[in-house]
Amino acid sequence: MTRWTHGKSRHILTPIALIGTAALLLGACGDDDSGEYCGNGQLETGEACDGADLGGLDCTDVGNYTGGILGCTSQCTFDTGMCTASLDCGNGTLEGTEDCDGANLNGQTCADLGAFTGGTLACAGDCTFDTGGCTGGGDCGNGTVDAGEDCDGADLDGQTCADVGNFSGGDLACYLGCTFDTTGCTAASDCPRHDLGSETSLTYNGDTTGLPNLVTSPRLEWQDAPDDALLFTAPVAGDYEIVTTAEPSSNQGCGASVWNYGTDTYYDASWCPAPGSTTEIDGGFTSAGYPYTFAQGETVLIWFSCSYWATPLYGPYEITINLQ
Repeated sequence: MTRWTHGKSRHILTPIALIGTAALLLGACGDDDSGEYCGNGQLETGEACDGADLGGLDCTDVGNYTGGILGCTSQCTFDTGMCTASLDCGNGTLEGTEDCDGANLNGQTCADLGAFTGGTLACAGDCTFDTGGCTGGGDCGNGTVDAGEDCDGADLDGQTCADVGNFSGGDLACYLGCTFDTTGCTAASDCPRHDLGSETSLTYNGDTTGLPNLVTSPRLEWQDAPDDALLFTAPVAGDYEIVTTAEPSSNQGCGASVWNYGTDTYYDASWCPAPGSTTEIDGGFTSAGYPYTFAQGETVLIWFSCSYWATPLYGPYEITINLQ
């Protein structure tokens, strides 16, 4: 996920920087008395960078890169041509913090990113969304929050994690589509830990690493593994399929559960345990082809965990929810 955060300050002399210097010398003869324009070597509103001034950022701050040399174009946008992409980026599978990978757009379109009405969404070489083919985006990307935008680049409109959701802190960021990126926020409680919202089709990438043990289940053979707890609200009445499309174990020992075995009772937030304790369920795994009938507006709690024999017992996972 692309984030705009300030790291350690570092200035790199690149050919781009020399171009920026030349532009500064030529621009000094113009009529603009404001001193604020691309090419003057000073980072100003609406610019991602200017010459050698990269705002203290490096390759790892502006994309899914492991290192390399970040530069600046003559249009005052980041030049990532010398950045090194993640080793997993390019394999067609969503992993870690990737927005997308090749043709795999995680089911997203331009309109899903918030600031666009149409066009063709693509995936950049660093596995972040390429919105160059999107339309109707207005001023998204100019570094200033405009009508219809939650945020724009480093401009978060004065908002923090606590302002935009059930979070106690953390680092709020902004997606390329000018909507809030809350992946760096800290949940106010462990259960439910994340609200999936209300969509007829969605994919969620989670990670149970470091999470507490919230639930046990003799039937599912869940014991002391870390657990995740997700809320989903059905936007319309109908049959929904909830499928684990990726899980951390090498022996298929992990999965999701949304209903209590033999009762057809769906879990909701009332099943969340008190802090420091666990809840015992008699759950059944969700699986492809098995529909769950939800009423419009019904909110269910989805548990994700691993059986005691899974190897390993925690890690990244992916679930999809689709209206049948």
